[in-house]
Amino acid sequence: MSRVSILPQAMPQTADMLRVSILPQAMPQTADMLRVSILPQAILQTADMSHVSILPQAILQTADMLRVSILPQAILQTADMTRVSILPQAILQTADMLRVSILPQAILQTADMSRVSILPQAILQTADMTRVSILPQAILQTADMSRVSILPCD
Repeated sequence: MSRVSILPQAMPQTADMLRVSILPQAMPQTADMLRVSILPQAILQTADMSHVSILPQAILQTADMLRVSILPQAILQTADMTRVSILPQAILQTADMLRVSILPQAILQTADMSRVSILPQAILQTADMTRVSILPQAILQTADMSRVSILPCD
């Protein structure tokens, strides 16, 4: 029963060196609804150091109900350097169609609906240690069904 968490080394900061908060109720959950802690050092950061937050009640869950963690080098970055929020109903899907759902009230979305990219080191890992890479073909789908590509970054 290992926890699902964003590991401690994912520690981006804002331009003024203040930490970007992860709100207390932002908890990834498994299918059996057990709570999973998000470690206090885990912070997301945009490329231009603008503010990133995770809204309350965010839930992370794989389609096959395996736990998921985000490895230390996972960083979210917007293509146009704008703010990234987590809003309702997005689905993260890998190229091999293994679906990793971000359930309602936990969507990734840029301020102006533009592209979101995830750096090449970003890997989703299940509890049984099988890795699920986020590949160039992976897409993030917004609530209005418009696709947002997840691109590899050199």
